[in-house]
Amino acid sequence: MSIVWRLASGRYRQLDGEGARLAGGRWNSSGQAAIYTSECLGLCLAEALVHLPGALPRDYVAFKVDVPDEAIGTIEGSSLKGGWEQDWAYTRALGDEWLSGKRSLALKVPSAVLPESINLVLNPLHLRANELRVIWQQQFKFDPRLRP
Repeated sequence: MSIVWRLASGRYRQLDGEGARLAGGRWNSSGQAAIYTSECLGLCLAEALVHLPGALPRDYVAFKVDVPDEAIGTIEGSSLKGGWEQDWAYTRALGDEWLSGKRSLALKVPSAVLPESINLVLNPLHLRANELRVIWQQQFKFDPRLRP
């Protein structure tokens, strides 16, 4: 099993992908459920900060999630077109195709925020989604020094 981290609003159920389905994300269009996770909690924090306008939220929860190793696919950063970090239509098309094809439960993708780091997108509609396990969770308090 691989351990991944998630930092998310406590408004949504842990692993249903509803927030990403409503808003869309880098690797999914609105209407496609997806769960965004990272290889470490620090990367989750960096990813959250670039998407959180205004005051830091008070309702976030940190999760550690077990993902079966053999259920993880990969998109190598070197296989992506130049400038992919700014081309959301491109990355969303790749992610939407992966989500609907259900080829794997999880997909390793490069982080646009920290390019040498890895995010994992989870497909909550995959046949093996019931194998995802939250093994730890805790309220997350953002350090106020993260905002000027």
